[in-house]
Amino acid sequence: MMVALGDMDVQAENLDSAKDHFEQALEMAPDDTDVKIRLALVLRDLEEFPTAINLFKQLPDHRAELAEAYYASDRFGEAAPIYENLVTSDPENADHWFQLGRSYYSMDLRDRAIPPLQTSLVLDPTRVAGWGTLAAIHYRHEDWVNAGTMLLKYLELRPDHGPSQFALATCFDKLGDWERALLHYNKFTEFDDGNDDVRSFQVRQRVKTLKKRLNQN
Repeated sequence: MMVALGDMDVQAENLDSAKDHFEQALEMAPDDTDVKIRLALVLRDLEEFPTAINLFKQLPDHRAELAEAYYASDRFGEAAPIYENLVTSDPENADHWFQLGRSYYSMDLRDRAIPPLQTSLVLDPTRVAGWGTLAAIHYRHEDWVNAGTMLLKYLELRPDHGPSQFALATCFDKLGDWERALLHYNKFTEFDDGNDDVRSFQVRQRVKTLKKRLNQN
């Protein structure tokens, strides 16, 4: 009865009530694996990570959920080894490769993050966040060619993302490709949400400069 009520609460997105019902169900059946996973998932979504993690540790078939809870609670160093094991046991799972790369990136191990992110994109080239994370790594390395290549892939999937249009424009600008820089600065202006007035002003000034430079050639 309590499990059914908890499931209804989850469907209604009433997670606090779902937690209460699943906790009551677990008190009545403390070894019930299905109740534990239900409760652990609700606790994770409520961001009660320590309790959720303790439950996931009791569920060896739910290592991915344990790793997700570690990652969500900023315990990236504990998430990464689990994902390393997951990609070894299931090398065709794009999600696990992406999460491994994202864990390394969050640990500031940017070079180490590149291979798993690349593998995840071979398996699933539609993963927007994968292209975005790779672009961020190359951009921080000032590798304008590779950053631009990743941003072009990202923008194939999210052409209306203003910050990425700006980043791509700066890559072309750094490379001296002013025509394409101008193109993407203009696209940034088109999609600019106005949240960064300083950057918007800088782009307007740079557009003027590039137009003058191109007209002189």
